[in-house]
Formats: sequence, C-alpha cells, structure tokens
Amino acid sequence: MNRRGFLATTGIALLSGCTFDGGTGDTSNTETPTDGPTETPPPEEPGVSAEDLRERRVVDFENVELTAAVFGGRTINDRIRAAYGISEPATDDSPAVVDALVRNNNSFEQTFHLRRIPGFWDPPNTHRVTEAGDRGGTVYLAPTENHDLAESVPEVTRDEAGRWRLATSGREWLPETLTLAPDEAIRGEYYLVGSDDPSHEPIGVGRYEFLYQGEGFTVSVWETESPGPTTESEHAGADVHALPNAEEMAWYHEADASTSVYLDPSAERVEAPACIEFELRNRSHDRLSGNPYDWTLFKRVDGEWFRIEPWGIPQPLSYVEPGQSDESSLALYHGDPLACDDGRSVGHLGGGRYAYRVGYSREGETHAALVDLEARAVSPSPDDDVEVERSGEELVVTMPEWDDDEHPPNAEILVSRADEDTEADRQLIPEQLFRRPMRGYRNTLPLFEAGIERITLRADRHVVGRTVGYDELERTVEYEGETFHATGEDPLRE
Repeated sequence: MNRRGFLATTGIALLSGCTFDGGTGDTSNTETPTDGPTETPPPEEPGVSAEDLRERRVVDFENVELTAAVFGGRTINDRIRAAYGISEPATDDSPAVVDALVRNNNSFEQTFHLRRIPGFWDPPNTHRVTEAGDRGGTVYLAPTENHDLAESVPEVTRDEAGRWRLATSGREWLPETLTLAPDEAIRGEYYLVGSDDPSHEPIGVGRYEFLYQGEGFTVSVWETESPGPTTESEHAGADVHALPNAEEMAWYHEADASTSVYLDPSAERVEAPACIEFELRNRSHDRLSGNPYDWTLFKRVDGEWFRIEPWGIPQPLSYVEPGQSDESSLALYHGDPLACDDGRSVGHLGGGRYAYRVGYSREGETHAALVDLEARAVSPSPDDDVEVERSGEELVVTMPEWDDDEHPPNAEILVSRADEDTEADRQLIPEQLFRRPMRGYRNTLPLFEAGIERITLRADRHVVGRTVGYDELERTVEYEGETFHATGEDPLRE
C-alpha cells in the first residue's frame, strides 16, 4: 500500500506540522451540517500484522547459499511497538525483503522521532558482526515502493558476484518525525542490500544489529548447508552417557558443520577459578522453547553423572527464535563462589569432567557441553555453627534450627553405618554435600571417622525431609566407598 496516497485522500498529515482537530481528523475550516456527531473513521490497516511478522522469521536465499533470520522488537513510551520479519528471500530478480510494523497502541495521538525506531532512522544501516566479534561490511534497509513513509526509493542492483547492493549513493529516504493516531500502524517494507561501495563486503555470515539504546532487531545470516561449528571440539570422539532424564542428547562435541542448533562453550578445559561463556545458537527454521532459568551443572564420577547445581529453578516459558542465540555464563570456583549479577557461579568444585546443560529444546533434545576442570579435590565438613557431642561410638550433632522458635518443629535423623551387602538408594559425591539441600548429609557423613558407628542429627522438619524424604523418612546412601542408613522422624505425622 502506498500510504502517501491514502494520507492525501483522508487529510491526515504526517509531517506538515498539523495535528488532529479535536480527535475528529477534520482539517477543513468549512462546517458541514450533519445529523449527528462526526466519527473518525478507523485507521486503515497496513496489510501486515505483528502476528504475520512473527511467522516470517527465516528464509533461505535462492541466489546464494545463505539463510537469513530476523528476531527482536522495540517498545517506546510503553505503547508504541515495532515488530519485524523477513518475508522474501534474495533471488536473481529481487533482494531479500524485510518488513517492519510500528503501531500506536495508545488511546491518544502520538508524535515521535523516527530515529528512536530501529530500521526507521535515515538511512537504516548497520555493520556486520562476526562470531569473533569483528565488524565487517555495511548492510542497508532500502525502502521499497510499498513503504508507507518513504520520501524517495533508492535503486538496487546486483554486483558481478550476483549479490544485491545499492545502486545510488543518496541516503535521504525517510522523514524525521511521525504522528500516529490511536491504534494506527504504518508499515516499512525494505530490501536487504549491501553498500554501493565495492570496497565493502556484500551480505555475509554474521549478525546485523539494528538497535536503539540496546533494543531493536537483528538480522542473523549463516551458510545454509553449514550452520554448525567451524572448529572441532576438544572433546570430539568422547564417549559419555546421556545426562539424567535426557531422552535425546545434543552434545556440543558431537556437533559438526551440518548441526543447526548447538551449545557453544568459549572454553572446554579450564583451571579453577574460571568463567566460561556459553551460546546456544539456533540456526534452524524452528523456534526453541524452554526455561531461561533452567540449567544444570553435572559432574561425572565412575562413569555416572551427579547433579551439582542448582536444586531449584523458577518456571517461566521463553523462546529462542531462528537466528537468535541464548547466552549464559558459568563461573567455576574451588572455594566459596563469588556472586554474579548476570551469570551463574558454582563453588566448592574439585577437578574432573563436568557437563553444563541448558533448558531450551526444539524436539525434546537436551543441549549440553563438556568441561574439564583442573582443581584440587574438595573435602566437605560440618557447618561452623553446629554443636558436636560424643558418647562412645555415637555422636550427637545439633543444628541451629533445633529449639529455634522461628523454625518448624524439632526433628531428628539417625545415621548409622550399614552392612557391606546393603544396596544404596543413591550415591553421593563430595561436591554435592556443599549444597544447601544436602545439609543433613554434610553435618553427618564427614564425621564418620574410625570408631563412630551412629550419628544423631538434631534439626527441624525441613532438614529431615530434604535428607530422607517427607514420606518414607528412610534412605540408604553410598559416600566415599561406604554405605550409610538414615532414618528420620516427622513430628507432624505422629
């Protein structure tokens, strides 16, 4: 739709400095008799909706072996929203087409500077950013004849390599300001093209970010047949079991150039303390769904995986769109961890092989990467604030929760050595005992030195429930080559 023709016929001016007269849209000085109040006709829809653009996220180019995806959006003044999509691939006859939609969801007229809307500043352009962080050639969003605001439409052409570029050097295409009536929307249709300067690289693999104050949209480009890692994993060929509760594993060390979704670590072998950046790259045509707070660090001991952190997560739902990445960081410490505002940190880790898992998937697969950590072994010990009393072969350990009015009723756990042929319900490793849900084990198991057969732990109901369960109140565990039997009491069930 050519919005200029529409605005001329309705009398609505975007740039002339006029405003809507009392909300009626009447800019004439001539009064026209009417039988009733004059109603402003609803704004004409631009032929595309935000829902349409959410379905137009990724296309495979036909003239070159590239795939492009668009993701992101922008909101200003709470109710002015911009959505973006890519509707047509590049062909021998036309460049790729990117659509933008800006809607005023307010109940009143709104005027704002277009430079606040990514893709609508003059001219809309940005540089390519590679995976290594290098900045490359320039890409432009050149308005087409179907752009609602374009004051001029630039010419585009194919270069000798068949890539689409600007054909002219002019860059003044769009106005500076825009006025939108309540619930009015405008559409910006663009060609995605390279610079007219032949010294600038054409559109290639990387990210093209159109941002204003950190918010906006990104065009992500990758090789259609080779979306996966460009280097081989340091753990290539490693044979490891699947992580607990994983139906299908998607290990980074098993990814190759054809892998479209993979979790890429910045390092695979580190010495504590260390921080590793992880990037879950989605170079498929499908969105990934999952929980951005769902992650797990496991340690592999004797061929088995043991959960280290975390032991509880919130449950929001989020997505990783085609072309988008989910980034996270993990700090690993041998001693006490340092809190990270934007990252995850885990302390009290001994050397060995770990696995980091994220909570997004496409068809139920589990994405994870191996990390080898060099560090001294860890040795858990009881909390500093517990009291320990010995009577022959038995210890009595009293936690601060005992006889504390602010905690649930008092409860006890009896932990004793089990017979050698007793089968354990679960095995524990030293790294696990440092975690808060393991306080019952941390304040008992490390105290089983020679001559100690039984330990009574005096705590509260919650400590007992986390240690032996709230239902059966009984558990047998293996720790450091020995087996222990634990039984607890629940005063609320007596």
